Amino acid sequence: MAEEIIREAREKAERIVGEARREAEAALEAAKITAREIEEARIRDAERRGLAEMDSMISEGRMRIRRKLLERREELIGSVFDRARKELAEHARSRRYESDLLRITKNAIKGIGAKEVVIRANRRDLAVLERERRAIERETDASISLGEPIDVTGGVRITVPGMNVEVDETFEGRLEREMESLRVKVAELLFKDLNV
Repeated sequence: MAEEIIREAREKAERIVGEARREAEAALEAAKITAREIEEARIRDAERRGLAEMDSMISEGRMRIRRKLLERREELIGSVFDRARKELAEHARSRRYESDLLRITKNAIKGIGAKEVVIRANRRDLAVLERERRAIERETDASISLGEPIDVTGGVRITVPGMNVEVDETFEGRLEREMESLRVKVAELLFKDLNV
């Protein structure tokens, strides 16, 4: 009988130990699964954050490149206008310019439509206009006075005495008025084949 009790006790102990081992193994397996799930969730989260950071860095890089391209584009457009100003200054010193000056002046006077006008220009151009004054007056049917010299490359600024009317046909005035449309045209010519 004692042997029977001992045997039953051993079997019961073995069952208890076996169940404990199975429970421990199940708990261990559950812990491994949970740890693996946690690890996978952390990896997915890290990948998501990494991709978001990468997208942010790429966007920032693209913006920097775009800014640099726009800055360079503006420099190129500015250099075209600088070149145009130099060429206008060279033209203003050429023989052909005198006939252009007279044509510009006559058209401006006719456009203003007044019988009396004051013309302002740079010193060199005022000397030409003084020399051609009578011919201009005959052709435009207007009385001309020459005003004080102005600091311009070429062209004329015409006013009507006693009225708040001015026609600015100086190179600088015309360039200023046309700047935006000229900038668009210059950009189209410079960058027509580029996607900038």
